[in-house]
Amino acid sequence: MTPLQLQAELCALINDELSLDPDVEVASDTDLLETEALDSLGVVQIVDWLSDRLGVEVPPSEVTVDNFGTVARMVDLATRLQR
Repeated sequence: MTPLQLQAELCALINDELSLDPDVEVASDTDLLETEALDSLGVVQIVDWLSDRLGVEVPPSEVTVDNFGTVARMVDLATRLQR
């Protein structure tokens, strides 16, 4: 999966299933914490999704605001962990 495809799938996952605020349309650069579109349970669900969908295991030390604050940062993390 390309980074662009991953970005689109993550945005769709958050918008369709995980978003806490239906009025927020999450894009790759949306600050997920500032907009309160995602909470800690949503982050855990994304970690599980990355494992199931990409086979990427996210170490607990990588579950940070820096890595999960936006979809773009999640894509960067997943790409880095796939190498």
